[in-house]
Amino acid sequence: MSLSNELRAVFNLRNQIEEVSQGNDYSGIKQCWEKEITLLTADMNETIRYLEDECTGDDFGWISEVFDDVAEITQSRRFIEALRKLAIKYPKETKDYNIIPFIDSAEACIWDENNS
Repeated sequence: MSLSNELRAVFNLRNQIEEVSQGNDYSGIKQCWEKEITLLTADMNETIRYLEDECTGDDFGWISEVFDDVAEITQSRRFIEALRKLAIKYPKETKDYNIIPFIDSAEACIWDENNS
């Protein structure tokens, strides 16, 4: 299964948990976040390709919940650059979900200025 399809399955589950529990099932939500993090950190080249070519505005909103974790684990400047491009590509979602502070926070998790 492609990264895009795997992530969308997690997003669907995350949405179901949110609707059923009205945001009160922290354990279920946390499991979804952990799966997203695992998928997004497994292969940074694949993640960047997904962000550049397949990530939808809705996807962007969902993954904004785990930007910090992915950045901290991967230490990838390319990841931050791809997020900034998505913020331009999806201005409505960026505004609706207040995504810029999440990108800024993720960037602050990268301590090596020379890392890619």
